[in-house]
Amino acid sequence: MDAYFICLANSLKRRGRCIAGVEVTVDDERRWTVVRKPDGSPKWIRPIDKTTEFGEIVIDEARTIPLLSVVRLTDVVPIPEQAHQEDVHYSAMMAIGRVPASLFVLGQFVDKVHPVIFYGTDRAIDIPTYMAADYSLMFVRADAVEIVSELKEDKTRYRMLLSYNGVTYNLSVTDPDYIDALNCGRASPNGLSDVYVTLSLGLVYEGRHHKLVATVVVPTDEIVENVVIESIAEVVEISTRPFTKAERKCVKRAFIVPSQDGLSVCFRRKNGSEDFLPLDDKSIGRAWDIVNLKQSVVVTYKDGVQKLRIMPRRSQRFIDIFRKNVY
Repeated sequence: MDAYFICLANSLKRRGRCIAGVEVTVDDERRWTVVRKPDGSPKWIRPIDKTTEFGEIVIDEARTIPLLSVVRLTDVVPIPEQAHQEDVHYSAMMAIGRVPASLFVLGQFVDKVHPVIFYGTDRAIDIPTYMAADYSLMFVRADAVEIVSELKEDKTRYRMLLSYNGVTYNLSVTDPDYIDALNCGRASPNGLSDVYVTLSLGLVYEGRHHKLVATVVVPTDEIVENVVIESIAEVVEISTRPFTKAERKCVKRAFIVPSQDGLSVCFRRKNGSEDFLPLDDKSIGRAWDIVNLKQSVVVTYKDGVQKLRIMPRRSQRFIDIFRKNVY
């Protein structure tokens, strides 16, 4: 079984990342609809890697799943366990587009069912509560937020004072992009009227499961219908043998070209020679998209198959050049 979700978390988890999102259906016109549970709250999905110690997603794979990307999971097998009812195993994960951070879009993911954050007003829950619980992810609009920092083990750690339904919670921030923005002085929640956050229950730590701020989202003014947007975050994969790093250094330029059997990636070497490798038949790609090899990663799937995952981008100037030369 395949499933789609909109990524609302790509947060820190041990030596990797925790990726999670709200499940959606996507029709032939790329229109998406949120899947909801019987109580009306959005249904969440958390992919679990069978090959890692704590189920964390390895960094190389997590880099290809940006926030608010629309993600396709293949061969989904639910593995619910206590509060983590959202957990699933999978064989492949790929971003096929994105959605905007508009108020219209974000409002569809908000949890309007649970009045408190994860079974109480404390910053953590005990193990008996965790074992009897039935959800571990929420997306909420904060009433107010404040960031506080502390120096711990020679690193600056951030906590969020999050007001929600009249209660203020003191929660750790595990959103790596937001942490980087705070470290660089590019982010501050002060004075913002709309802040949305993804909340998650972490693994057991010191006998309790702590509530975490997995993602911080500030909405844009963009207004878009429920349509999957094609973007530079789209990913294509080459199903043949992936190039080694040494081989990629010899490539001057790479781009997607039409071929007799569909689309292929043309690797033009510095010496003028070329290689053509076909795209995976499930990849999203367009002719004449440029391929940035510096952003490519080799992904190893659960069956041991390796593929080169690349991120294309559109260039009208590049398209015009090829049209003139009738490549």
